[in-house]
This record gives sequence, C-alpha cells and structure tokens, in this order.
Amino acid sequence: MLSAYLYRTRKSLLKRPLKFVLLLLALAMSVFMIFFPTLMAGDEDEVIRNPNVVLGGITLVLIIMFNFMCISGVKNGVVGFSLSDVNFHMAGPFTSRFNLIILVEGVITTCAMLLWVLSCQVAVLYQMFGVSSADVVALLCGSALTMIVGFLIACFFGAKYAEDEGMKRKLLIGIGVIDVLFIGAFVLSTVRKYGSFSAFTGLGFQGIVAEFGTSIFAQTFPVAGWISLIYSGIVKNSLIYLLVGIALVILTFVVIFILYSRNELDYYETAIVYAQKVADLVEARKAGVDTDTANINRKIKVGKESLKSGWGAGAFTSMHFLQNSRASKLFFVNSLGLMYRLI
Repeated sequence: MLSAYLYRTRKSLLKRPLKFVLLLLALAMSVFMIFFPTLMAGDEDEVIRNPNVVLGGITLVLIIMFNFMCISGVKNGVVGFSLSDVNFHMAGPFTSRFNLIILVEGVITTCAMLLWVLSCQVAVLYQMFGVSSADVVALLCGSALTMIVGFLIACFFGAKYAEDEGMKRKLLIGIGVIDVLFIGAFVLSTVRKYGSFSAFTGLGFQGIVAEFGTSIFAQTFPVAGWISLIYSGIVKNSLIYLLVGIALVILTFVVIFILYSRNELDYYETAIVYAQKVADLVEARKAGVDTDTANINRKIKVGKESLKSGWGAGAFTSMHFLQNSRASKLFFVNSLGLMYRLI
C-alpha cells in the first residue's frame, strides 16, 4: 500500500519541477533563519533570554496548533479526498484506515506552510525573547508532531461520525471545554498565588507566559503539553520531565494505533460525495463560474426568519448583501445593492 502511494506521490512531484525547486529554496531560507540566533550569538548587544518565557511561548504555540488541528479534523475529517484518491485508493486494495491516514499529506502541507512562517520570524523572536536555535528547532519539530497527532486523533472521530452532525458538535464542544478547564484552572491558581487578579495582570504578557510555561496545567495539557514537557526536561536538565513526556507521547501513539486498528470505519460515501463536489467546483471555476459563495450556499438552512440575521430568508438576505458587495466597483457602494437594501 505504501509503495503504491509513494509511487503516485513521486510521479506527481516530477510533473511539477518548478514547485519542487521553490520548495527547496523555501527550505534553504528556513534553515538559514533557524541558525540566525547562533550566528548573532557573538553580538555585543546580546539579548537576555528567559527560559521560562521561551518554554511558555513554545507550549502556548503547541496548544494553539493542537486545537486548530483537532477542530479541523473533526469538522473536515473526510472532505480532503480528491477524485484521484477515490478512483485510486478507495477502489483499490487499500484498507479504510490506510486511506484515512493518507489525508495527513494535506496536513503536512499546511504544517510546512505554518512552520515556514514561524521560521521567518526567528529574528524578531530572538530580539524579543532571546530564543536560541535549539528553541526554534524544538518549536518546529514539536509543532509538526503536535499537528500530525492532533489531526490523526480528530480525523478518526470525524470519519467515525461522518454522518452524525450531532456527535461532531459534541466533540467540538468537548475540545472547548478542555481549553476552558485548563486555562481557567491556570488563571485561578495564579491569581490565588499572587493574591489578586490585578496582580496577575500586572505580570505583563511575558510574565503571564512564563508563569503558564512552568505551570502544571500547561505541562499536562493533552498532547501539546506532553510534547513540550520533553523539551522542558532538556532545558531544565530534568530527567523526570523528559521521561514522563516521552512516555506520554509513546502512549499517545499506542492509543492512535489501537483506535485505527480495532475500529471499522465507514466513511466512503461521505468522502466520495465531497470529492465530487470539490471536482465540480474546480470545473465550474475553470469555466468562469463564480464559486466563492459555494460554502455559504451549502450551509443555508430554512428556519427562523429575520432581516440579515437568523436562518431562512435572513440567510438569503445576507448572501445577497455579500454578492452585491463583491460586484461593487468602489467598496460596498453598488446601485443594485443600495436598491436591494431599500426594498
């Protein structure tokens, strides 16, 4: 299965040599920026590095990326397939679990773009927080691992409940509840430590980030906190942190393996429908048909009606306002749009 997929990927890359060259140039630029702090280490105006601020910042970034991937995986777990995936993988001798895992390719592309943007900000981060090249490498590797693990977990549930919108809504609410519990517990604990909320806010941005990075709530945050715990053990020379973080990450991969190997997934019908929709939109765009509002059209529901709010007629009204604004020559000023608003 893997050899067939790699063969297809290799052939696809050979068809786009310019894209491959641009990828190499972007990679070279990222490598240079990663080692920028090392190159500047001998500067007389050396910045002051606060390890707690750096660790807190890394943990915060990992938590944000984990949440982003979890939400994306639950909402769009089986909509990333193309018609070639449908014809090649789903019609071939591949398991549904393997076909779901190949969606990570799209995640890796998104991950690479985000990591490239982060690496381009190394000079600013070095001047502001004194990050080192090792910090940047830890941030990039940790982010990639966090995003892939978060997507694998969320994509599984997104595929398992592909037809159950109610269950997917509950999963999304659960993600929000976890964030509120951990962040709320951190805020309450820190306020209690310093005596008042004003004293807490008086710490400033860097102070709050430093407190967060060293708190138990950040270090035990699902997946993101565990991965950050590994680097915390390296920076603080703590073998306990290092071993606990590695053990939790290994346990996470074991859980993912069990989820994918012990459960049957039936999501092909939904995946095929969405793959056909995407293909139709691409063909319509080639033919010059505006498909920018396709996402809006798909989500319109009939129900409670009001002017420019709610569902039903309100949704259609909002859609008309949006289309008229796009057709205007000067911002939102459009004769048809103004007439429609008056009516």
